[in-house]
Amino acid sequence: MSASAKVAKDITATNLLVRCRSGKFKSPSYPNPYVARDRILYLLFIPGATRIMFTFNDPFEVEEFKDELTVGPGLVVDFNLDLREEIIPERQVHFFSGNIVPKNFSLDDTDSAWLYFTTDKSVENAGFQVIWTSADLSPPVIVCPQDITVGASAGLQNASVTWVEPKASGPVFVQSKYDSGHLFDIGRHAVIYTATDEAGNEGQCFFYVTVEDSDSDTNLAPVISGCPTSRIPSMYNTSLLATESLPVFFDPPNATNPANTSDIEGMSSQTPGDLFDHGLHLVVYMFWNSDGFEADCVIPIQVQEVDFCASGPCDPIREICHQTPTNFYCFVIEADFTKPEIFECPDDIHVFVAPWELFVSVNWTAPTATDDSGRVILESSETSGALFSTRGIPVPVTYEAKDMNNKSASCSFTVTVTADITGPTLSCPSDIMLPLNGSSARTVTWSEVTAHDPSGPVTIIQNYHPNASFPSESTTAVVYVASDRYGNINFCSFIVTIADRSSPQPLSSGFPMEGTITIIVVIGIIILVAMMIMFLLKTRKDRTKEYQSKEDQSKDDQIEE
Repeated sequence: MSASAKVAKDITATNLLVRCRSGKFKSPSYPNPYVARDRILYLLFIPGATRIMFTFNDPFEVEEFKDELTVGPGLVVDFNLDLREEIIPERQVHFFSGNIVPKNFSLDDTDSAWLYFTTDKSVENAGFQVIWTSADLSPPVIVCPQDITVGASAGLQNASVTWVEPKASGPVFVQSKYDSGHLFDIGRHAVIYTATDEAGNEGQCFFYVTVEDSDSDTNLAPVISGCPTSRIPSMYNTSLLATESLPVFFDPPNATNPANTSDIEGMSSQTPGDLFDHGLHLVVYMFWNSDGFEADCVIPIQVQEVDFCASGPCDPIREICHQTPTNFYCFVIEADFTKPEIFECPDDIHVFVAPWELFVSVNWTAPTATDDSGRVILESSETSGALFSTRGIPVPVTYEAKDMNNKSASCSFTVTVTADITGPTLSCPSDIMLPLNGSSARTVTWSEVTAHDPSGPVTIIQNYHPNASFPSESTTAVVYVASDRYGNINFCSFIVTIADRSSPQPLSSGFPMEGTITIIVVIGIIILVAMMIMFLLKTRKDRTKEYQSKEDQSKDDQIEE
């Protein structure tokens, strides 16, 4: 998937990834320290993409003010720029350094990106790993033929009409209600083609097929007035802070019946004042009379976000812009005093993992946010599924919701991942001393010992159970040994003494020899079993990594070929 080659005197290597919708870049040896005096240029090219999103993993350790990571769009780096600037908005250039994991960000309107990583001669840190994903937000382009007008077949009120089927570039699916060669009745019919690409984006085009009555000068179908004569869509612009859907008003067409023999009925796909999402919309009006003859009208409408408030008559801070083909509106938003609301923010997360794990992926359900403005942007410092270090250090995760008036609300929780190196917690009852009461043995009961471990289920082994029988004149050690899923152990014990006298006293001082031997034997068995379990788990993990490494190498070889 990647190839390295020396490309310039000052650049150590370049890594080029192509035709990958998602993947990751990382500094050499990550999360182990990178090397000094290194300059690496990463190039990313994703055909068909229009947005590339970046998410950094933890840890992010790039020596501040010394080592640098810069990200920008395109495949050419302008090294004359001062790449030390934190951000160059007009060029979408982002600069990163230090030990704070950067927030998620994206490069828009681009199918390529570069990452430039430089290190100095001294301190070597863990470096970085960044996961990238891409999105194709551009609809496919499809071009329809010109309008077609034909006469009905002699003695008939219909005609078969053929045309060259439109095609769209790239891997797209093209469909229409009508196919070439369709038999159309007298009237005007809208033929709409929809092209859908692999990302689900849709592009549309249309043309009219008109069938005229060859045997009569009178138009049997309805005649439409007020229908646009151009296929170019009417533009409706709205500012970036407006809601994703907005009401669109337009003048609807009318229809009359020249034959004056029947009433006209009609219907439409949308009406003036309906909410329209951003993108191209073909509003279709259909009129028909009682004789069954039809006439169609298509009103193409394009709704788009544009950052034009700064140059238009609206105040970019206090107002939202909305531009129709004939008017320009400014909506005051300064009265918005309500912050967004965030719901179901996760509680603090504490995960315990195997001692040999260095980083693990942690998942959670992301919160949701609403705002009375109708639109809210929710961003987070970490995303569910990100990698976290097992050093046991709480990592804050913050979600921030921002509304169209820049009012914001946030919620936070911490994610802590700890390598489990301690045994379970358990507690035994106090020593038990009982008289024999004339019998050769006595049944002794106590509350069963339980154990807890944050990593999950616990296995307990014991040499005696409640309601066990103990002989007279004896001092016995009852031992409980608990082990967790990773082989960590802990134990507790207590003494059961049975004395043949009315005021029982311990028969011997100190811990009994048989109790000591029991504890040693039981602990030895537990340690042996735990070591076997850890060995098997480690072997399985190593084999999984080896298999994954071979699979990745196979994919790399295929791409290089």
